[in-house]
Amino acid sequence: DKIHENNTNDNRPDNSDKMHDDDPRGQFTWLKIILSEARRNQSRAVIVGHISPSVGSFRHTQLWKTEYIQRYYEIVGQFNDVVMGQLFGHIHTDEFRLVDGADKRGMNDVGGNGGGGIVAVDTPILLGPSVTPLHGNDPSFRIVKYGHIISNGGSGDTQPSHNATIPSNRDGYYRLLDYDSYRCDIRDGNASWSKLYIF
Repeated sequence: DKIHENNTNDNRPDNSDKMHDDDPRGQFTWLKIILSEARRNQSRAVIVGHISPSVGSFRHTQLWKTEYIQRYYEIVGQFNDVVMGQLFGHIHTDEFRLVDGADKRGMNDVGGNGGGGIVAVDTPILLGPSVTPLHGNDPSFRIVKYGHIISNGGSGDTQPSHNATIPSNRDGYYRLLDYDSYRCDIRDGNASWSKLYIF
């Protein structure tokens, strides 16, 4: 199982260097190859990037070009059995996004670009908070827990494995187990860190 990082800065709508490029730096081709290899090897993948393929919380505008969002979701939707997590940041807040292929409102009318719908994606996009209080937010961070789940004789019951060695996928599977979010309340004068929640 692997973590795959994408240079998502190329996907911004205002990136004039890549305005006419349908696959900036070949990243969509690369992602499809990597996920195909993971499926062939019966492994799972976590996709990581800075800017998420979604709408921003502050300006309520798309963070990627429409055609890049559609292409990304087409690829990830083809590999719902492989992609176990999508981790992004950029918006400085602790949020998540769900991608429902039946809900096509976001991609059809943003910027008057038209376009088709979105492929359903099983894995939510987790948007990590920021340690900088740039937008009036408290400094925050998230610890994501990842582990191997052991199947108990086909009964459907699973338990986390804490083995130091990586077991075979035949013995179970990997997944994101949980995450803890922490924040520092900078308004109380103490600037102390506390756990906000676990998911």
